[in-house]
Amino acid sequence: MAVLLNAKRKPRKSPSCQELLIKMVERPRTLRIVSPTCIPPPIKMVPPIAAKLFNENSRYDPSSPYAASKASSDHLVRAWFKTYNMPILISNCSNNYGPYQFPEKLIPLTILNAIQGRKIPIYGDGQQVRDWLHVEDHSSALIAIITKGKIGETYNIGANNQIKNIDVVKTICSVLDTLK
Repeated sequence: MAVLLNAKRKPRKSPSCQELLIKMVERPRTLRIVSPTCIPPPIKMVPPIAAKLFNENSRYDPSSPYAASKASSDHLVRAWFKTYNMPILISNCSNNYGPYQFPEKLIPLTILNAIQGRKIPIYGDGQQVRDWLHVEDHSSALIAIITKGKIGETYNIGANNQIKNIDVVKTICSVLDTLK
């Protein structure tokens, strides 16, 4: 049995980045949304580095207790498959963004703090590179995995959209500056 929430796409007119940010300025506590179009093209893309990109056969190498707990869940599920032939599908995805994202995450936190004139926290020097995937694209990929995936396999879900955290923050601030 699989449980997916908000997996179906409804036809919608995507608001422009400017429309979304204006709404956020008007109602910053009630609207937590970033459109897939809200990260405009001027973002500097980091060329993919083959050694740093993950694939379904990449070795787990957690460097924190949090990362280790995520890796251990995959190992536990895979052990149930190997030992008891339990039907499983594992998916690993990159960072998601989209409507209703928790406000402490990078994109909504940057937007909310910027429009409220607060300091924008950057982890370390902001040079961490992350792949960003809109939540609706993630949902579509999960449906494809459940309907077409092979039992026992692992699937990576990503957008090949590697961007440094600091560049995401700078781009959001740049867009907000145009609304002043």
